[in-house]
Amino acid sequence: MNLARICFLSFIFICNASSAATNNLRILSFDPNGILTFQTLPAAASYQVEWTTNISASEWSSSAPGITNIPAEAAERQTITVAVNYSACCYRVLVSSSNEWLSVTGDHITGQHSNVVQLRGINIYFGSFRGEVEPDMINEDDPVQKNFLDGMLRNIVTEKDFADMRQMGMNMARLGLSTYKDFENDAVPFTYFEQNFESLDRLVEAASRQQIYLIFNMRQSPGGHNFSPHSGNEGKNELWENSEYQNRLVKLWETIANRYKDQPIIAGYDVINEPDAPNREALNEVYTKLIAGIRSNDSRHIIFLEGNTWATNLALINPPSDSNCALSVHFYKPAWYTHLIETGDYPNVEEGFTKEALHTAIVERVRNSLGLPVWVGEFGAKTYQPTYLTYSQDVKNVLDEIGLSWSYYSYKNTKGSLGSWAIYEMYQDNLFHQCVKNFDPDLMSFGDFLAQYSEEELTAILESLQTIHFYKKEELWEMLSK
Repeated sequence: MNLARICFLSFIFICNASSAATNNLRILSFDPNGILTFQTLPAAASYQVEWTTNISASEWSSSAPGITNIPAEAAERQTITVAVNYSACCYRVLVSSSNEWLSVTGDHITGQHSNVVQLRGINIYFGSFRGEVEPDMINEDDPVQKNFLDGMLRNIVTEKDFADMRQMGMNMARLGLSTYKDFENDAVPFTYFEQNFESLDRLVEAASRQQIYLIFNMRQSPGGHNFSPHSGNEGKNELWENSEYQNRLVKLWETIANRYKDQPIIAGYDVINEPDAPNREALNEVYTKLIAGIRSNDSRHIIFLEGNTWATNLALINPPSDSNCALSVHFYKPAWYTHLIETGDYPNVEEGFTKEALHTAIVERVRNSLGLPVWVGEFGAKTYQPTYLTYSQDVKNVLDEIGLSWSYYSYKNTKGSLGSWAIYEMYQDNLFHQCVKNFDPDLMSFGDFLAQYSEEELTAILESLQTIHFYKKEELWEMLSK
């Protein structure tokens, strides 16, 4: 069967194996003995050809019975020939070239060879709980407290997480910068914590080694940018009308952009998570300032602008003056189902809760795109919903059918709560979970609480944030890997 599935870092093309070029990857020949010859390869660090006896390319299994690794010097020869064991099977080629720059071309994200790129990834948080507690609870001048909080950043995401994402077939991680307070001293504005930027540096290097693009996402802003505590400032939503808060956020993004301007593994900057501006003018004024600030140091990375009203409404965004911008929305619909406000069945034809209805809702959500690419930065359903797996799979399939980039929410849950959206959950006896659960600010200060533990105990507590100390929802991992 002369069918091949060609996967350029999860940028998917289906073609007849004897046909001409598909972008920069071309199959020269395919014979009954299972000989594949490729030519006109894009520049890459390495190539990997996998094959499976599964004849349906749409049902690709990650457990391919055969894998051939091709060294980087093959790129210089421009032609590689791979002999495989099956003459009737599906093939895919993984091209390790995530280090190429991405940019916006029309309504697509493209690589350096003008190849259309579909980003497929997962949300993962990078940060401490500085943004989740009362400001006077933490003393940054206390080295024990500061080391504990900074130690969270050193452990919460590791290279093994990016390797796991790559094994899932992902090519991107939406790296949530949990709070600006991990980078800017909230008590001394415009001063920055270098050691936490160095932790971020290490993650950028790790992502580059694993060929996983990163999109930085600012989840908390000075003043807060929506009426939820998770946006900072106890949900007071004061960013939009306070120029000092805006200047601090712009300066932080300028600092980030200047530091990472030469890193192609960073796909772009998602400048505000789930904004809730009071009106069009306020939203676009802040976006215009952020774009100008980033561009003062970084001309290459994509800037992602989320729709207003918690990343649901693109209609209030004015056409950006910068040509390398894309838009983003989140999709949790219906919220009563995705957020487990009440349990329900999916699909439910009588209620109109079907894949077709999801398709219609997604198309409507991205309708006001200004002719720019739209990335669905979050979607999913809490895993206590009995049919959550079918729902999330259908949303993912619709996004793939439409050709939208996406990132599932989320990779891991560090809160200790059960039934979240996450693939990886904390065990209830996790050391970090037990430590935080035992802290009562009404009984003692955070410094006194930490003083109860030895240095070795605090190290073990922080290391328990690593994903190896979490349990895995196998069915969800497998579904997202398809």
